Amino acid sequence: PFWTVRENEGEWAEMHAGDVRETVLDGPALIVTDHADNGETILRTAKVVKAPGDTHGIWNYGKLCYNTKYPWESTPQAGPGENTVEAAESQQYVLTDLLSGQAECGNALFYAGSRDGVLYRRQYFGYRPGKECHWLQAIDLADLPVSRGILRIDKMRLFKRPTRITLGSYGFPDHGTEIRTIRQGQAQAVVLSGHDACGRPRRLAMTVWDGWQDLICLHSHGTNPDSPDSIVVCARAAMMRQYDASEPYIYISQVITGEEEDALPGKGSALYGSRQDRRLRPCGDPAQGRYEADRGLRGDRGTTYAVDSVRLFVDVVGAILGVDDRLAGIETVVA
Repeated sequence: PFWTVRENEGEWAEMHAGDVRETVLDGPALIVTDHADNGETILRTAKVVKAPGDTHGIWNYGKLCYNTKYPWESTPQAGPGENTVEAAESQQYVLTDLLSGQAECGNALFYAGSRDGVLYRRQYFGYRPGKECHWLQAIDLADLPVSRGILRIDKMRLFKRPTRITLGSYGFPDHGTEIRTIRQGQAQAVVLSGHDACGRPRRLAMTVWDGWQDLICLHSHGTNPDSPDSIVVCARAAMMRQYDASEPYIYISQVITGEEEDALPGKGSALYGSRQDRRLRPCGDPAQGRYEADRGLRGDRGTTYAVDSVRLFVDVVGAILGVDDRLAGIETVVA
C-alpha cells in the first residue's frame, strides 16, 4: 500500500535541463506539467462551469493555470490612498464592456482535447445552460508548455464591442520588486525580480506578441497568500469596431518563471524561456498547419514532433510563423 512505500522524487529524478513532463487525464480534463528548469508543476483545468458572478468558485477552479510556486491571487485591489486598479484577474481573461462599464470573467471552460502537446479549450463568459452559444462571448484557447512556463495562442470570439480585454500573470509577491520592460518590434515583455516571504528569489516574465497592445503592472494589497503587497503583470487590448473583422483576433502571450539570477532575460538567457524553446518551424506544407518542435515534451531530449495547432484556429498559421522571427530578434536583444 502507498502509505508504506518510501518517499521518492518520482519522475523528477529522471528529468534533465529543458525537460517538460506532461500528464493528461482526459476524464476529468486535468493536464499537469512538470518543468525541470524551474522545479514547478502547472495544473490546467478544462471542465469547469460556475454560475455567472461566482467569483470565489471561478478563483478556485476556473483560472487558466495553477502553479505550485505561485498560489492563486484574488482580484487585485488598490492599497490605501492608491487609485483603483483596472479590471483584471491573475491567470484569467477579463472582458469589460466599454459602453456599460460591466466587467466579467469567464465562468465556463470546456475541453476540446490535448493533441501533440497542445491543450485546446473554449472559455465562455456569462454562460448559462440553455443559452445559445452564438449569444455568448467566448475565447478559443490553445496553450502549450515551454521549459519555464506556458505559451498561449488564443482566438477571440467576441461580438459585443467596444470591449476591453485583459489577461493577468500569476500574482507576484512584492517585497521590493525590480521591474523591467523589454520591447522588440511588436513584442513586449515585463520582467519582475524579487523574493517571496521566506526570502527565496523569484523571477517572472510575461511576454506578449500578436493582438495585444501593451503590458502594465497592477500593484495590489491584501490579495496574495504570500505577501500583503503583490504585483500582477497585465496584458491589455481592445476590440472597438462592431462588425469589423479587420481587428486582430489572434492573441499570443507567454508567462515564464525562474529563481536563479540568470533564469530570465537580461542575464544572458532568452526571453522565451530557453533556446530549446525557440522551436516552432514549418513542417511540410504550411497550409496544413504543422510545425516541428525540438523540446522533448516527455523527457526524450531533442525529440521532434508536429504541433497541429490550427485545427481550431482558422488563420493561426500566419500568427505562429510570425512568432519565430520575432523570438529570434528578442534573443539578440537580451542575450
